[in-house]
Amino acid sequence: MTGPPACGKSTVAGMLADLGAATADADRLAHEALERPGVARAVERSLGARLRRPDGSVDRAAVAVLFEGGVDRMCDLTVLVDAPREVRLRRARGRGWSERELRAREARQWPAARRRRLADVVVDNGGSRSATREQVRSLWARAVGATGDPGAEGGPRLRPERRRRR
Repeated sequence: MTGPPACGKSTVAGMLADLGAATADADRLAHEALERPGVARAVERSLGARLRRPDGSVDRAAVAVLFEGGVDRMCDLTVLVDAPREVRLRRARGRGWSERELRAREARQWPAARRRRLADVVVDNGGSRSATREQVRSLWARAVGATGDPGAEGGPRLRPERRRRR
């Protein structure tokens, strides 16, 4: 799952978890991993010293994410959560971010239109909570198919086996 800052990725992930999906917060896990010196050194060896901040820590914003880093190729399904900018700005301000902070975070990611073209499913989280919940239920129903088990052998594949163009 991906999306611009303050679009509601955590909300959508929570809704999926409520339906029975196993979830993991990749941002949190990556942050914890990058705090480990051995991991930070391995990232630097793989991606270059430009990823180091002056204090020696890894610049997490410079480490590629789902589409930017090609991680989507390892996923059966990619979901873009999106919301209009004015909605995201309101949410960001609720977190204590300024518009400048939101802009800076947005600038570190690919444009939404590019990610929208690459995503298998787009969840519009700009409306009511119930409208988002309905989209998530539909997504979950498609993902688990008739078996009710997303990992079941022979279950539906939502994404054709293909390499995505960047």
